[in-house]
Amino acid sequence: MPFSSHKFAHRSVSLSLAALVVLAGATGGCMRPNKSRLHIDVPADVAWDVKAPVDLDISNASGTVDIRHKTDIKEPWIDVKRSRPRPTGEMGGPGRNPAQYSEARLVPGTNGGNNTIVIKSTAGDLASPNEWVRITVWVPSLGSVKITNSGGPITLNNPTGTVDIRNQTTKAGHGNITVRTGTISHDVTLISDGGTVDFSTHSDSSLRLDCNTGTGQVRLTSQGAFTGLVSKPGAWSGVLNSGTGRCTINTTDGDVTIRAVK
Repeated sequence: MPFSSHKFAHRSVSLSLAALVVLAGATGGCMRPNKSRLHIDVPADVAWDVKAPVDLDISNASGTVDIRHKTDIKEPWIDVKRSRPRPTGEMGGPGRNPAQYSEARLVPGTNGGNNTIVIKSTAGDLASPNEWVRITVWVPSLGSVKITNSGGPITLNNPTGTVDIRNQTTKAGHGNITVRTGTISHDVTLISDGGTVDFSTHSDSSLRLDCNTGTGQVRLTSQGAFTGLVSKPGAWSGVLNSGTGRCTINTTDGDVTIRAVK
């Protein structure tokens, strides 16, 4: 049988695709480039169970923060990309190696508490104005979350502990905040100085909500048992179920959406 270069090329392509599938499966079905991965500095004397719940403490001078809870990944993964402004005023990117303008380190928990991954990005601060960084974090199990950011949206999914988010609007973008939780009874603080806030929780959560929007509006969708509802221009409050945790939402003039759904 004569040699067929067509069959050989087809088989090579098939093998390449198979390799890509294997790589995707190794990272929980999500392709993430190593060149933008931020290494987590772990103390030499710490035995870290990468599947155990972890807290996050993130400080981003300018950009976006996206926290994604995925139970099928092997370990926490941090993707960081920097952009520079183009002559047209748009952001270009990605930038240089993330370790040159950001860092991540593991802080061991005390008294049986969760370990904390501390992430800090300085691109976009006073020393490097007009730069912008996108931080994306995947974790297999998420506890408490603290985020300070400016100039772009924050998205958080499925925290099981306390939440403290503060986002600032700048020339680069609005300080919007979107949070989705399961059933929680811990304190939640969402503060923006002009962005919109979208908060969704399970109707079985136990929270005392206190919302101030300035000139913005509050929209409520509820399948849960809210009591003590008080609504007036620029302010809204109510209690969901027994009201164990305190949920504080403040924005200068942005709209707020609150959902308590099954």
